[in-house]
Amino acid sequence: MAFQVNEEAVSVMRDLARKIPNSVEGLLAANQEVMRCYEEVKETVGPHTAEIEQIVQKINGLIKQSSANINEVPQRLEKLASRCEEIIRNRPNQSF
Repeated sequence: MAFQVNEEAVSVMRDLARKIPNSVEGLLAANQEVMRCYEEVKETVGPHTAEIEQIVQKINGLIKQSSANINEVPQRLEKLASRCEEIIRNRPNQSF
């Protein structure tokens, strides 16, 4: 998706910057629920316990690692939106 430097693009970037932290929090909360659920049933899953535990731990690690990187995106979007606003302000008015 390409953005034009206009007010709509600035609005979309700022909106996305506001939504990302909530999405990350939702993902982390869902991951905690998976971890909690696994802890509750791990004694009852039989011969697949080790395999399931590896999968759950791998997902947990990847989510934590990814969320740290994703949490940098809102600040970058805000900076980009500010730069775009400056470009818009400094753009010569075009009258037709």
